[in-house]
Amino acid sequence: MKNVIYQRPAGTAGEFELEWNDGGQLVSLAHPQDAAHMNWVKGKALWGTVKSGLDLSAEVKAEFTERGTLLETYVFKNETDFDIYTLGTDLGIYVTFPDFYTDAQICMNRCCNTHIWCGGSSSYICALRMGGGNRNLGLVLTQGSLQGYSVERDLEQRSNDRGDFILHPENLHLRPGESYVISWELFWFQGKKEFEEIAGSCPGFVTIHADHFLVLGEEPICFRASFGRGWLTDSPGCVKQAEAFSPEKPHIFRNGREIPFVWENGEALVEDRPGTPGEYRYEIVSGGKRSRAVFLACSDLRTLAEKRCRFIAEKQQCHDEKSHLDGAYLIYDTEEKQQYYSHRYDHDGGRERVGMGALLALYLRHCPDPELEKSLDFYMEYVTRELFDTDTGEVFNDVCRNQDWKRLYNYPWISLLCLEKRTPVSWSGRTAA
Repeated sequence: MKNVIYQRPAGTAGEFELEWNDGGQLVSLAHPQDAAHMNWVKGKALWGTVKSGLDLSAEVKAEFTERGTLLETYVFKNETDFDIYTLGTDLGIYVTFPDFYTDAQICMNRCCNTHIWCGGSSSYICALRMGGGNRNLGLVLTQGSLQGYSVERDLEQRSNDRGDFILHPENLHLRPGESYVISWELFWFQGKKEFEEIAGSCPGFVTIHADHFLVLGEEPICFRASFGRGWLTDSPGCVKQAEAFSPEKPHIFRNGREIPFVWENGEALVEDRPGTPGEYRYEIVSGGKRSRAVFLACSDLRTLAEKRCRFIAEKQQCHDEKSHLDGAYLIYDTEEKQQYYSHRYDHDGGRERVGMGALLALYLRHCPDPELEKSLDFYMEYVTRELFDTDTGEVFNDVCRNQDWKRLYNYPWISLLCLEKRTPVSWSGRTAA
């Protein structure tokens, strides 16, 4: 970046207790009535830091709205003599929610679980306090478009650190002198339902309602797209929903091709039958804004299970009499087209890999198959030799009955494998025969 200027808001807001550094960057955001005084913008980096190696300039402005929200605006400008293009993660903004794990007292009172959706013009963050409660922090995009996010983590903390989140605007082309604006509003909410109501009321915000985002077999892809008509809030001076915004009929595209839909009471009703398995991206274009929904269509459950089990038996089972891994189901790299193993952490011969054996056991109770039976028997020999002491019930972390890491999560996997191997149950699934 060539230059970034931060401008803090004038005045005060009753719902936000804020602190800024000398450079104008936000270093603390709390609710004034929060006894734990949780800082919702605590991370390794500073909230609002712009990350880019491009010759862009940026102005960052914060202000309070009449609705009691905190509005942040990022204006990126090309002040060079040459066009500037961005791709992927070339441009990013840090949003450093305190999403990490330490002792229980800190987690319950000063940490959150961060739910992020970068859906183009309709993007949001729903940050929920780990300990529950009625003061959670939401973010909804009001101008611009976000294509995704990335994470910078402290890998020494492994999964205990969820990292600093970085939001990435859509790919840009800025000619000399041109600018691009990203704006969002931060607000407090009590629970998920209230968050959905507030975010969904933002003018032009597209909310996708669907029973399933994964469809099986001949199931159609069905969803309803509703459009925000005006902020829902009790703050004085707020324009009420019915008066604020009347959505125009949108255009909806599936994988780039426009599709028909029913337009009813300001909502778009889609029932689509793509016909073949795959990922289907629906783009909703309305009022100059673009939002999206993504669905996955798969084969019926029985066919899907069969394909997965055959892949495990044919590609992921180790056949090496000289190795302790003989019979194991291992990680398979689909790009390198080979199996992979490492004794370190989650790449070993146990842990969640045992779930592959449990799947085969479940499938074979309903669909007998001699080759898959042979593979599973071979795997059970490996499990009882390397991972499970049938006399004491002890479950080991890796081959050689290794317990360098005593991991309690391993026990349920072995229990599930044994239950699926021995106890008959009825087949379930929405489209199973």
